Amino acid sequence: MRKKAIKLILLAGLVSFITACSEGESNLLTNSAFDIDAEGWKPYQGSVLSVDAGRLKVSNGASALRGRAIQSFPTEVGETYKVTMDYKEGNAPAYFAYVTTNPTGSISGKLEGVKGAADLYSGEKKFKFTATTLNTVLVVGNNDISPDAYSLFDEITVTKK
Repeated sequence: MRKKAIKLILLAGLVSFITACSEGESNLLTNSAFDIDAEGWKPYQGSVLSVDAGRLKVSNGASALRGRAIQSFPTEVGETYKVTMDYKEGNAPAYFAYVTTNPTGSISGKLEGVKGAADLYSGEKKFKFTATTLNTVLVVGNNDISPDAYSLFDEITVTKK
């Protein structure tokens, strides 16, 4: 009887997993958990990327530009996608995340937080966007121009809705 119950539980979990994958729930990004390194993410304009306690640390480094990490992923024009992430405050007074066709292009979806604003401190953040091209770029970073300012991100996902 106990083996049968275990088999049913395992089967239910497998069905749940298969259903989630078939409904477009797979993450389109590479390395979203940062358990070991920041592979798959690229620094933008002199930013410094590292891993701090299993989170992506996006720093300005010595530059006076806002630290940004970028990653491209495939999309289908007209389809809706959801971006989620866990944000942990660093020493920067604000953070941002947005999608675009290139890091300096127009913004398709945006999330921005400032310390002191309601519900914009550490925690899960999310937004949706509709793709306008076959390749989209996600940009996450800190919104501070001070040298060595940083923000921390983890569990970053992009899923098709």
